[in-house]
Amino acid sequence: MDANTNLIRQTYEAMAAVMGGANGLWVVPIQQDKANELELRIARNVSSILIHESYLDKVADPTAGSYYLDFF
Repeated sequence: MDANTNLIRQTYEAMAAVMGGANGLWVVPIQQDKANELELRIARNVSSILIHESYLDKVADPTAGSYYLDFF
């Protein structure tokens, strides 16, 4: 599997959980028991990506005022 695909997949899933109103978030590696160091690092850094790139920790409701969300 491609490591970049896993990064995008895990970030997308975490972002959907945050926008859905999740109170807590725990991102696990795709290959849970067989994960290598890169996959473990990706899983640890997904929350940092959402905080520093999307500022999802700064807003109360990230979907407020949105008529349509486009995830591309």
